[in-house]
Amino acid sequence: MEHKGCWLLAIVLILGLSSLANGYIQLSQEQCAQQPSARVNCGYPYISAEECNNRGCCFDDSIVGVIWCFFPRTEEGNRAMGQFFPVPQYTENITVV
Repeated sequence: MEHKGCWLLAIVLILGLSSLANGYIQLSQEQCAQQPSARVNCGYPYISAEECNNRGCCFDDSIVGVIWCFFPRTEEGNRAMGQFFPVPQYTENITVV
């Protein structure tokens, strides 16, 4: 019985630490400084700043009508579009007015 408790505690600790590894990613202002027309989409509609950042992307919602969640720049310019991020499935209808 005592061994089961130790294993359960170990599993909980491992899962907790792995979720911390997916936390905030610090990007420099230079990496996120791009012309709005040069931004490559890294998110999906209504993505939060936190979710965008957890993907390793930049978030800037100060300009209406352009991409808010976008890939950071590299030394070569914009990041290649070879990464795949699954888009979450919406469970409710969203009405656009």
